[in-house]
Amino acid sequence: MMIWLLLTLLIILPVVLVYWSIVKSLSFFNAESTLTLAYCFIWGGIIAVVFSMAWESAFIEAFGGYLDQEGIDFFSTVLFAPLIEELFKGFGILILFLIALNTRKGLRGLAT
Repeated sequence: MMIWLLLTLLIILPVVLVYWSIVKSLSFFNAESTLTLAYCFIWGGIIAVVFSMAWESAFIEAFGGYLDQEGIDFFSTVLFAPLIEELFKGFGILILFLIALNTRKGLRGLAT
């Protein structure tokens, strides 16, 4: 199992680095800090996905008794997964905004 994790990281890491360099190079006038970008990558790519998977499993356990397998698959992929994942991504933006309100610098490019 450890080899799959290593291979996954080796495949994903170049994509993240290329994307990171594009974002950093395009926002040279009003660039956010590297820490802020790292928070956004980690929250959107890992934390929100893990939370949404856990909540989706909980919803399937709660409502799975009322549906057949086809209904569970439909509601899981069409309804629960996108709504729950985007909700958790929105929580990440809310947390970032609340942290920025309490700092002296705030977020650049955002009228607060």
